[in-house]
Amino acid sequence: MSDTHWTEEDLAIANGGTTSAAFVTGDKCRGSVQMPATLTSTGLLFSVSNDNVTFTTVKVAGVALTSITVAANHVVPLPKECFASKFTKAVLGSAEGAARTLKLFLASPAAS
Repeated sequence: MSDTHWTEEDLAIANGGTTSAAFVTGDKCRGSVQMPATLTSTGLLFSVSNDNVTFTTVKVAGVALTSITVAANHVVPLPKECFASKFTKAVLGSAEGAARTLKLFLASPAAS
């Protein structure tokens, strides 16, 4: 059995924006997001989609996930519900005053 394979990618948040581009979660098993040192927002949500067009806020036990409190340089695990859909977006709680880059880390299941 081989080790879990991790990938890393940048999630860009535009100046004045709150939402990243979609990233693929459907074939992954877990992951996390590293907040940048320059982050000013204090909240984070995740939206999911199977068609990469219509996105809805992640729900836990049928209830929309409330904002996760974040801060500069924090690492935030992705909720397991993100991996039940093909695509996910990170959504900050407030607009950033400049472009920001979040670091995404995703794990693929170990090959057997």
